[in-house]
Amino acid sequence: MCSIFKNDSVASIFAHVLRILGVDSVVISRRVVKKYLQHNKGNSIEILHTIANNILRKRIKICIERIYGVPIGFYKNITILYDTKKYMEVEYYIVDIHEKCSIDITNKTVSLFLSVYPKIPMILIDATLWELHHEEEKRKAIKQFLVLINTIRKRLTDLNILLVSPPIELRDLVKEAVEFIETNDNSIYNTIDSSKAIILDPYAHDELTVKDIMENHYFIVGLLIDDKFPRPYATYMLKLLQAINFNRKAIKLYGSIIGVPKEINKIIDIILDVKLNSMSLEEAIINNMSIDDKVKRIIYDIEKDIAKRRTIDENYIERYISIYKVNNNQFRKIYKRIKNYLK
Repeated sequence: MCSIFKNDSVASIFAHVLRILGVDSVVISRRVVKKYLQHNKGNSIEILHTIANNILRKRIKICIERIYGVPIGFYKNITILYDTKKYMEVEYYIVDIHEKCSIDITNKTVSLFLSVYPKIPMILIDATLWELHHEEEKRKAIKQFLVLINTIRKRLTDLNILLVSPPIELRDLVKEAVEFIETNDNSIYNTIDSSKAIILDPYAHDELTVKDIMENHYFIVGLLIDDKFPRPYATYMLKLLQAINFNRKAIKLYGSIIGVPKEINKIIDIILDVKLNSMSLEEAIINNMSIDDKVKRIIYDIEKDIAKRRTIDENYIERYISIYKVNNNQFRKIYKRIKNYLK
């Protein structure tokens, strides 16, 4: 699988901002490393990406202060150092928001970053139909939304997601778990170029293509859960209620929505895999399928081929196991569901 940091605009732009400010070396405090960088100490791109995101979230700050450090990374002419008592002295220090800071240049850094960072792709999560959900669905929707926030932060920033038309209940629930998320009433739609926007709707007639993903900047997804109560026209209703004239497209795998993930975090993962990592749409979908998604899809393919009087044997099953990247553990679970189809 492609690294999600392969084409990291956040790290590149942050490095560019640092160079404009005259920063060529920066020491990271031990507390920042411990709290935010435990899992990416050896990757300079990930380090700068994580620092940029947490500066935007007001969790860490950048200071002018003479400090010693040992180099742990280098990216775009920025040397990254770990806090030590001696070794190499530099003038810039990245610290936790609660640590002391001699001369704080965080606001200047953020202001410059905001002036050059493109807020595209922009993910718009529309909560117009929130009240249609019962309590269990609301909890599931919140869970998916919070996972989506983490998905966005790993690839982009909070600036790339907008929660549209959230009721007070939802806004309060989100604020409890997320420090910063921008919200907007539906006026945002009046500022968007309709030729660069797509509503993602699994029940749309038109199929989403790689070209659609690459050429568009705005991707609208309804904050909708329909596991218990199918709502095939909900996204279309959302379009009518918001009076937006954007194209509706369905994410399909080989012409069908069967097995295509429905969770909003996975839908956006698919979009970003294609747009940022140049992955094929089919590969992005399959990479994000759960075991249940794969079971549904394989059974769908089997039943379709049975109707065409094709032989369903072990070689046939192995072919689909390969197509849908089923590992050994997944195969054991799937086999129980499909063994009755074998001849």
